Amino acid sequence: MMVGEFEHKKVTIEIDPNGGIWFRAEDKKAGPFDSLTDAKLGVVAKELGVSEKDVLLAKCKFREQMTAKVEYDNLGLVKGYKCPICGSELKFSHQDDIGNVWLKCEKGHYARKPAFGAS
Repeated sequence: MMVGEFEHKKVTIEIDPNGGIWFRAEDKKAGPFDSLTDAKLGVVAKELGVSEKDVLLAKCKFREQMTAKVEYDNLGLVKGYKCPICGSELKFSHQDDIGNVWLKCEKGHYARKPAFGAS
């Protein structure tokens, strides 16, 4: 069972229950990787038989979909974060070993807290 799945054209990125990141294209799979950085474009593209561009675009879409939506109050201050998948409220889950803060919604979806100044 995968926790999350994000597709862009030919390439699908999946997250397994242990946090491993897998890339899939048709019947081929590459992974697991600990992070998107560990998944080198050339290596993944070669294993899947797709272009590096397709892998890069999938990684970009994945990052976009995994970033929490910021909710502001009437003064423009951060009020909270919403799940980019289902729209429910996110709460702190954990901080990974490279400093990303991860939030989790009541439905079990994870999202990264945006970097300072990001919206």
